[in-house]
Amino acid sequence: MRFTQSIVAVLTALVLTFTSASALAANKLWLAWDPSTAGCKQHVTDFFNCILNDSSFNSLSLQYKYGESLTLGGAVALSTTCSPSNFQCVVSAAGFTPAPYDVVMHFYGSSWGGGTNGTATVTVNGKSVFINTAWVQSGSSCDAQTCTGAHEAYEAATDGVSADCCNGQYGHASCTQCQPSCAQFDGNNGNPPWGCYPLVCNGTTYSMELLGAASNEFSAAGCTKLTVTAACDALHTACTPGTDGGSACCSGTVCENFSMSGQPPYTTACCKAIGASCSANTDCCGGSNCTGGKCACVPKGQWCINSGECCSGSVCDLGAHSCVAAPYGDAGANDAGGFDGGVPDGSFDSGVDGGDVPAEAAGCSCRSAPTSGGGGATALLGLVLAVTLRRRRRTVGR
Repeated sequence: MRFTQSIVAVLTALVLTFTSASALAANKLWLAWDPSTAGCKQHVTDFFNCILNDSSFNSLSLQYKYGESLTLGGAVALSTTCSPSNFQCVVSAAGFTPAPYDVVMHFYGSSWGGGTNGTATVTVNGKSVFINTAWVQSGSSCDAQTCTGAHEAYEAATDGVSADCCNGQYGHASCTQCQPSCAQFDGNNGNPPWGCYPLVCNGTTYSMELLGAASNEFSAAGCTKLTVTAACDALHTACTPGTDGGSACCSGTVCENFSMSGQPPYTTACCKAIGASCSANTDCCGGSNCTGGKCACVPKGQWCINSGECCSGSVCDLGAHSCVAAPYGDAGANDAGGFDGGVPDGSFDSGVDGGDVPAEAAGCSCRSAPTSGGGGATALLGLVLAVTLRRRRRTVGR
């Protein structure tokens, strides 16, 4: 009798230990894009790496009874088009190797239409594997892929409906438990629209959706914004060269002279250096504009406020704030130049055709600033001309 009880006790302890370890173990999130949606691959990959590693996303998920924490398993742009919920096609075409209960997400379609989550059994290396799934009709909208993608990833990792209240699904068949308060997020005029809000994570702004807390899943009061835990300064945050109080600009940005308007006063802020990826002129440090998705060097005769931002063959005259011919023997800092008429912020589509309701788009450089030196009328004329040119270049883009 005692022996039997001891065996039972040991087995019980082992089961509890295994169950607990399984609940706390991180599962993988695998991301796949059909060709029509693949233009957002890098943006969305960065987004999930940020929210899964540097935010409260996983801690919110683990509050659910069967909640999983997620890390990114892989991200692949498919060379073929799979039907939305054909996850054997997705897994095989991407070369994914998901383990049981991992989440596989598939972005597809030509417009923003919403998302759905479920389960599937797929064959991986000759073995059947039961996975959680999410398919998101996003088209080429990056905001659709992050906002609706986060919604579906969260639901796939929890109980399948944990974010439905938070994008206004009161009265929808997909969320019969949703309370009337959830309706405040419904539609393009919701507050915020469809529950999507701008989230700054590691210096980049993404469209993110409110997520339901396990303690209050079906009421608007439970809809929660993520807390970002990354200890770095975001794009456009004021900074101090070298120290910044112990913090630093987030990866991909530097602390340099910067002006949102292109006019004085010039201060130091986290911004993007020459050659860095950008989406708007205001992402870039000093006089640099965003050209073809990259912060371009400043051509000769154009406005500058940082010593290293002028194109090859010219240097920044920090008194006149203009790129001028480099002294003999000084080739300048950069070899790519040109300026643009501005890069549009983008437009986003929306629609409703089943599954979860779509989200509408949410609103969504470091040295001491130079002081003007002497130089007389010539320097003053150069400053006026440079600022005027800067203003003209920025008018459309910023």
